[in-house]
Amino acid sequence: MDLSASNLPEDVTALKAMVLSLQEKSALADAEVAELKALHARANERIERLNAILKALERGRFGRRCPFLDRCYAAAFAANVSTPFEFAALSPRERMCFAQALRAARF
Repeated sequence: MDLSASNLPEDVTALKAMVLSLQEKSALADAEVAELKALHARANERIERLNAILKALERGRFGRRCPFLDRCYAAAFAANVSTPFEFAALSPRERMCFAQALRAARF
């Protein structure tokens, strides 16, 4: 909708209808934003719970202190590898750490 001065109607009732329509659209957009923010917050809570579960499983498997595991996961997730080409671009040490992290993630 183009709201330049030349495109606005001169009729007051038409202007009122336009304002009400814009208010309704704005309210719907605000409701959608609020819903998406709530969904985002729930997703973040779930991610935190899953990370805590994963960390507990890792510590159960590798012990309370395993600096190698921490380095491997840091390398794997910092690399953000999602394709074989990205994996091939990693250094041999990063590839080994990434493979270790994947093996450790399998329960």
